[in-house]
Amino acid sequence: MIRWTFLGVLVLTLTACSTTRYRSLTRDLITTADWGEADLKKLQFYVSDDIILRRKVTDSKAKIVSGKIVSKDGAKYEEIIIRSGTPGTMLFSPDNERIAIGFDKDDSKSFLMFGSSDKRDGAFVLLATDWDKDGGTVTYGGKEFQTGAASAYVTLLILTENQGSTEFKRRTAPGRTL
Repeated sequence: MIRWTFLGVLVLTLTACSTTRYRSLTRDLITTADWGEADLKKLQFYVSDDIILRRKVTDSKAKIVSGKIVSKDGAKYEEIIIRSGTPGTMLFSPDNERIAIGFDKDDSKSFLMFGSSDKRDGAFVLLATDWDKDGGTVTYGGKEFQTGAASAYVTLLILTENQGSTEFKRRTAPGRTL
């Protein structure tokens, strides 16, 4: 009896095991799951790598809300860092290929645009204007910021859970007689 109880607990434990992992958000995933804008707004998003936004502060009275002031070569810069794994939520989608993700709590005007990239197998990557070997220009909080070339490879991630399944064969022993 103890063996059967132990076996039952072991089977339940194995079937209850699940694996949670990050997965890139892709156009195919959205299509396969048949997610609309309302569904995407229910997902928690994360960035795959650090994003550093920097803009030169020209007005000494500039109000810095979500960043910090950095001095470089005698000039002052506003810098905003969005670390790898930072959670964000979808604010809106201007079309089926782009989504706006907000990372600042209680600030719906500060967001970054991510879009599906054919070069990255449909993964949603950070969008910028004027990408070149040094970086690109993004708009965040209504202001233009520069971001480094490495930001071109930042993708949107979601958490997925793969529930494992255990198969076992069951039979009843007929018994053995003399």
